[in-house]
Amino acid sequence: MIIEAGRSWLHPVVSPLSNDIAPPHNSFDFNFSCEIKDYKYIVKATLLPVDTYLSSLISSGDASAFLHIECPGTYFRRLVTFDSSFSTELAISVDDVRGLTQFLAAITAVRPITDYRHPRQSEEYEGAVFQVGEGDFLAVSHTKALNLFPDLDPVQSFTSIIDVKKGSDDLQEPYIDLHGQTITIVLPAEEMEHYAKLRTTKEVIKILIASAIFPAVLQALFALNKLESDDLDRYQQERKWARLLFTRLYENGFTNPWTLADEEECFKAALFLLKNPLKSALTQVSELLLGGFLR
Repeated sequence: MIIEAGRSWLHPVVSPLSNDIAPPHNSFDFNFSCEIKDYKYIVKATLLPVDTYLSSLISSGDASAFLHIECPGTYFRRLVTFDSSFSTELAISVDDVRGLTQFLAAITAVRPITDYRHPRQSEEYEGAVFQVGEGDFLAVSHTKALNLFPDLDPVQSFTSIIDVKKGSDDLQEPYIDLHGQTITIVLPAEEMEHYAKLRTTKEVIKILIASAIFPAVLQALFALNKLESDDLDRYQQERKWARLLFTRLYENGFTNPWTLADEEECFKAALFLLKNPLKSALTQVSELLLGGFLR
């Protein structure tokens, strides 16, 4: 769900999309993360500090805070309520959500409020008191979007650094582009068509990660391996994928394997980041053989 900036309501709404509440007090935002576990997206979200007035309405039962999740491509839509600590968690099957997914936080009235007056409402209202109906918005965040596919989260919740896309019509061989913010795998048209069909098929997803994603991550690590310290710092500043890879490895005890020019350590790092995709793929092939899917 997307609510456009400049939207008008019949009463003051706390939102960066509106000046009903004078900035910076119109701030209303949330943090969220998404990772894949057992073929489910695990969505976790937390509201950033909610102002005292709206918090009191929630505490009294007059209002409620929720997270709205929508995937237009699969017609999936879900509302999940924030708890008393303004946090929430939801598991969504990978079969229900594929592609662009939108997240929006809001606070709405649970019952009619006949004397609504936000203490920080714009001076233009001149102290007016408003009637708010059940379900009316009291606070609305910006909409945040994320592309969700089962294969886009192989790097332990790094949903934003792997991209697979179709190349030019005359492309004959796939290649990996490391110059942007993502590790981008560019495929010829026919291979992309196959990939698009397979990436949501849980029976072969581990095989797909080992054959497509693992080589790309390994090449990215080899590219970092060749850099001197100064160039590595610049690379991290310019490329999101480099920053995230470096941070995740450093946090888990890897001592800058690329600066040591140790290709074996790069290989170990890639196995760690993708949760040993070779072992997982071989296990999945064995399961398919035992199940009679491969003959």
